[in-house]
Amino acid sequence: MKSEKRAFVTAADVIIIAALLLLGFLAYRYVYSGPDEETFELDYVVKVSSIRSELSERIAVGDEVYSADGAYMGRVTAYESRGAVLGTTGQTVPDRSDLYITIEASADSDGLVSGHEVYVERELSLYTTGLSFDGICISVR
Repeated sequence: MKSEKRAFVTAADVIIIAALLLLGFLAYRYVYSGPDEETFELDYVVKVSSIRSELSERIAVGDEVYSADGAYMGRVTAYESRGAVLGTTGQTVPDRSDLYITIEASADSDGLVSGHEVYVERELSLYTTGLSFDGICISVR
């Protein structure tokens, strides 16, 4: 009589084969995946009107900026505080400032910053670690 050889597949064999298939799939995705979503740098300026003068000192270059829903909206690259002006009269308001904050962010190919549209005259509710503010976007570059 001939001796019969039997092939047994164990659980370890199945796990090793599954791991090799997964590794192969991940390698394929890494090598042949399409380019990452195109992004570009965007600078926008937000004007915060008639803020208390002492609050305008709570912002600094390098502060990270977030929207009211917690989405990252960029980093402060510059800011300027000017005396708050009443309408078209040119009269300044005591103890109030207009704050101009320049923010640098990455926008996707649709021009969205973390899913938020940023355009001139858009009202934005933003915050940093030291200041929460509502402002109007007055410039996008």
